[in-house]
Amino acid sequence: MKVRKSLLRILAVVIILGFLLAFVPKDWFGDIERKAMQAEASNEALNLVYALKQFRYDYGRFPTQPERADKDQKIQSAQWLMAILLGGDEGAKWNPKQMRFYERKSVKEGLNGLDYRDDGVVLVDPWGNPYVVVLDNSGDGKVTGPNGEVIERPVICYSLGADGIISEDDILSW
Repeated sequence: MKVRKSLLRILAVVIILGFLLAFVPKDWFGDIERKAMQAEASNEALNLVYALKQFRYDYGRFPTQPERADKDQKIQSAQWLMAILLGGDEGAKWNPKQMRFYERKSVKEGLNGLDYRDDGVVLVDPWGNPYVVVLDNSGDGKVTGPNGEVIERPVICYSLGADGIISEDDILSW
């Protein structure tokens, strides 16, 4: 008898919860997913900045292309940069010790992680876009942000967000 009452009570609670959830706006769940993706992109941008700072600590410079050695450099988290940070043979010219500065899982469906492509490895955000990195190669401790603003940091990283263009939904490392 007690078991039946307990089961009936549990059933009643489940029915009431189901009824209440039917009235929750559907965009509420989408908002949670959007915020989770933004948080993951923010963490990834900070991890990339940390990896680049660690590279600079170990080598005394950022991984830069020779023609940009005295200017701030804006690059994507694409093939040559990721090859250097992952410590593989492809980046040995800039990372002769082949130290691994960056760790990340491979992507699923081309989103959020290391995307191994035919032409190299690309770090992509939760929306499938490469991150943008700006390095201070001039040594003044300042870089130019996505909207032309001067940011007093030696390296910044940002994601262009869900829309893939510079806008209010960008994820910034500073």
